[in-house]
Amino acid sequence: FPTDVPVLVTSQGKPLMTTDIVLKLCPDAPTAAAVRAELQANPDTEDMVQLCRIYMGLARATDVGLSDDLCKVAEEKFVQARQADEKVDQESLGRWITLAKLLAASYGSSDLKKEHWEQMVAMEA
Repeated sequence: FPTDVPVLVTSQGKPLMTTDIVLKLCPDAPTAAAVRAELQANPDTEDMVQLCRIYMGLARATDVGLSDDLCKVAEEKFVQARQADEKVDQESLGRWITLAKLLAASYGSSDLKKEHWEQMVAMEA
């Protein structure tokens, strides 16, 4: 029977578990430096793990809305992509909307904005 078990696998190399989606984190230099400084200032990784759990829980619980304007943007992107590639199907559109909503939630936004959509499109490329 269907279940929804949220699992986040983190790895510095190839993970032992297989996953549906792999997201390679490539922070820019200032972000990487800020993270290193934070870890040096607060070396207790258990605190950091707990903060990450709280963040992930809040992002997961955020209900992100989709405006009519953004629906039109998504529809236009879908039509263009489908004309360019016959492999693009209805599941592609659903995945794009889901990823864009997750991206918006990761910023703590309850509304999907055009910037989130464009960032998702860039990540998919």
